[in-house]
Amino acid sequence: MASVEPPPLPAPAAPNDDTGVGPAPPETVALWVKLVASMNPDELVDFEERTFRQWDRASVSALRIAIDRRRRELTG
Repeated sequence: MASVEPPPLPAPAAPNDDTGVGPAPPETVALWVKLVASMNPDELVDFEERTFRQWDRASVSALRIAIDRRRRELTG
């Protein structure tokens, strides 16, 4: 009797670098920059995680700068 080998397992999917919805509109980024200026540390962490996971990182570079500036304000 011949043995039958199971079919090979599919290769794992390539990592997904898609950030979600694409570039953020400049008007939205400008609004977020203003909002970040009054966020507390916990709000910053939550907002940063959600935003950078969903939007194209290059389109939110001004937001990254604003978040870093707010963190310096809060720790200084």
